[in-house]
Amino acid sequence: MPASVIDRGGRAPAEKSPARTGFVVSDLMALVLLLLAVLGALLDRALLSLVGALVLAVVLFARMWTRVVLEGVRYSLAVTPARVFEGDEVTLTLTIENRKRLPVSRIRVRERLPPGLVLIGGEDSASRTFGATLFDAITSLAPNERVRLGYRLRTLRRGHYVFGPARIEAGDPFGFYTASHAVMRSVANLVVYPKLTAPPPVVPLLARPMGDVAASMRTLDDPNLPATVREYRAGDPVRAIDWKVTARRGSPHVRVNDTSLSGAVIILLECDTRSGDAGEGSQAMLETCVRTAASLAGELVSRRHSVGLLANGVPPGDRARVAVAPGAGTQQLGVILEALARVQSIVVKPLSALVAENAGRLLPFGASVLCVAGAGAGQSGELLAGMASRGHPAVLVEIADAGDPAGENIRLSRYARRGTQRSAAGGGR
Repeated sequence: MPASVIDRGGRAPAEKSPARTGFVVSDLMALVLLLLAVLGALLDRALLSLVGALVLAVVLFARMWTRVVLEGVRYSLAVTPARVFEGDEVTLTLTIENRKRLPVSRIRVRERLPPGLVLIGGEDSASRTFGATLFDAITSLAPNERVRLGYRLRTLRRGHYVFGPARIEAGDPFGFYTASHAVMRSVANLVVYPKLTAPPPVVPLLARPMGDVAASMRTLDDPNLPATVREYRAGDPVRAIDWKVTARRGSPHVRVNDTSLSGAVIILLECDTRSGDAGEGSQAMLETCVRTAASLAGELVSRRHSVGLLANGVPPGDRARVAVAPGAGTQQLGVILEALARVQSIVVKPLSALVAENAGRLLPFGASVLCVAGAGAGQSGELLAGMASRGHPAVLVEIADAGDPAGENIRLSRYARRGTQRSAAGGGR
């Protein structure tokens, strides 16, 4: 996977010049040194005048050095790979480049890691603040030199991660002053997909005759998908006899058809988990639902289905809904996983309203529907019953608790065209 890079210049757009700090020699002390040098010259005290002038020259040199020390300094951050799954490790590479002829004796980059990422092996240089991790990268730069510093990070949970804001600091050789630039945050440059687990056995519940895709397990024979012929056996229906083959081979033979499923499957994700435990339990239930939806998407894509997604969880600071039009192939799975990585528990519209708004774009005629929800959350059953009555085979995957669904912790319910329901408790994993 390609690396994701933020190119950050040595000067922040909001700052016209570096912010200078340091209290070793203040403006008042510099004025005192100047007066001391003048007073020594007037009183014919050569030593006093020399000391004052020398220290003043060092101070002026330090100030001028600080003004230019960050000129030509460029900072970039790269994450490799840029898309991973929960629990994977990534490499964070900080590149600091000095594009001028003056050296930088000591430069420090203070980078911010968002919550959900853990620094491996660099805990001694890191600190925690407001849930985020701040760590310092310190080095020196010769004229026209580029330095790369590598770190290992472990991903703890799914999400779209943005690094920053960062701060670059450098000073004069005497340590009198420090110049710094703030580097604002950039676009998301690390996407962590939800973990894929063994999905619930919902594919057989979606099977129907005369579908679009050949099934990998036998469910219902589709007369539109003839597979082979075999000799007639007692109990075979007469309409299955292939009369041309029978006449050619001189003995009765019947057609054996492949099974099929509806080609397009839309996964609905109910992000309203308020009916479950409050606080952390509610978030844990959402994470379990997201992982289940991701695992179902992976299973369906592997079976060559056209898969879409609709969720009513709004990402922070984003008013757009999480909606992916149906598509097939591994690239479509990546799009769905990236959308699921953005899902949050902030719900501004019920799932039924979003389905009504996006039905024309996301629900092809006859498409199957899979709804993943926490047990008792929302009105998922009524929604699927209505969709089934309009010709969409529907299955509800209800998760009983926030742990990994297994055995009695999951319930599968199939909704038929007439709105009737068939349940299979304890679908298992």
